[in-house]
Amino acid sequence: MARWRHTTLPKRYEELADALDEIALHLRVTGEGSTARDYEIAASGLRTAESIPMDPAELDYIAESVRDSVAEWRGYGEIDKLQEFREKRPYMSSLTRIASVGPKTAQTINEETGASSIEDIRQLDDDDRLEEVSGIGPKTATTIRRSVAQLDT
Repeated sequence: MARWRHTTLPKRYEELADALDEIALHLRVTGEGSTARDYEIAASGLRTAESIPMDPAELDYIAESVRDSVAEWRGYGEIDKLQEFREKRPYMSSLTRIASVGPKTAQTINEETGASSIEDIRQLDDDDRLEEVSGIGPKTATTIRRSVAQLDT
């Protein structure tokens, strides 16, 4: 079996790890922190594995709650649960790229302002509406501004 280091993880497993992390974001919003953690552990394990068996679901760190998703990805190249989450919360992966914006803050921003992209956040800031969002004070707003500016580069 081939061996590799974190920096040379085959693209298909990197994509699986990214998908598992994205599912975890959505699960956190729904209050399923324990299951979200299982997905995060699986993603992290895939990224640091020295080798991966033909069926990644066989790995010890892939919890039972994650195995169906891994098997579905392996069989079809996508995970229905992730597609459903993306349809329900299309803003999640974009907004959580911003420092200080976790899944719950992303949901609050979207619910209170309709913002769903980095560009929308820029517009909120330009309109001085960023600090009007529940839970975003001056310090967090500054962190968000800096992060958004770095995402430009």
